[in-house]
Amino acid sequence: MGLVWFTTDGRVLYLLPWEGATIAGTTDAPGEVTFEPKPTDQEINFILSECNRVLRDKVSRETVRAAWTGLRPLVRDPNAAPGDTKALSRDHVIDVTAGVSLSQVSHACGTRNLGHGMVV
Repeated sequence: MGLVWFTTDGRVLYLLPWEGATIAGTTDAPGEVTFEPKPTDQEINFILSECNRVLRDKVSRETVRAAWTGLRPLVRDPNAAPGDTKALSRDHVIDVTAGVSLSQVSHACGTRNLGHGMVV
């Protein structure tokens, strides 16, 4: 069983047990799009700091065995505030303008719901 809580900036941070260790992570930090994304020192320090807010046994850079990051496409809702990654759609967006339907899906799981929304 894992642990999930809100960070000081309103994102979600999680701790998950994995093969005798623990994975700590969060999502939705804006970053540079590259073919080989790497976590920044700022991102690693943020996660450690947030973990230390709730953990009795504190963690540090010395306790980190590995760090990784990735990119996932998120769909910008045309009605959302610009620059707020928390407002990006995790599902899908259907925009109907002048009888033309435009759709975008942020992940494969949303494809079925998108199809239903286009028909209904």
